[in-house]
Order: sequence, then C-alpha cells, then structure tokens
Amino acid sequence: HFKTKKGHRITLTLQNNLKNPDETIGNMVKLAMPDQIEAERKCFNRTCAMRHANAFAKSKEKMEWDKNSWQMMIPR
Repeated sequence: HFKTKKGHRITLTLQNNLKNPDETIGNMVKLAMPDQIEAERKCFNRTCAMRHANAFAKSKEKMEWDKNSWQMMIPR
C-alpha cells in the first residue's frame, strides 16, 4: 500500500501462481485505488436508487425458490 501526493491510497498486488493448474499459471500485477472504487460504487447505488426507487425494497422481499429459480442468477 502507498499514497499519492494528494493522499489517495493505492494498492499494489503482485501474485505468482504455480500451484493451481486450473488457473492461468504466471504472474499478475494489479494496481487499485480502493477509495475510488468505493466512491464509484456509492455513486452507482445512488444512480440506481434514483432511477428505480422501489428496486431496493423489492430486493429485500423474501424470494420463493422453485426448480427454475436458478435461471434468475444467469446474466442475460
């Protein structure tokens, strides 16, 4: 972890995979700004809430599962 001159947190992940042959074997380098990811998520949630005011309330309702319910979990 380190910070920019403006104080933004940055994470640097270095990973090497040699043990799991089901995954890509090799190296990975990832830079991320966690504060900005969180800010983006909050903005997205606000935008969705404004466009679909009852969607959040509907998502809290208990869902009845049947043999076809798993179909809703597949992205379309």
